[in-house]
Amino acid sequence: MIIAIFISSQKAILIPRHCFNSKEEEIEVEQFIRNNFSKNI
Repeated sequence: MIIAIFISSQKAILIPRHCFNSKEEEIEVEQFIRNNFSKNI
């Protein structure tokens, strides 16, 4: 799994799974991004 943070229509930050120490850490980061940076469409 890769977490993708889209900066613009031509740029994204990709965070691969191996960057996390555990599944829990991966979930925490994903929830943080959703809670603080996701736009409601």
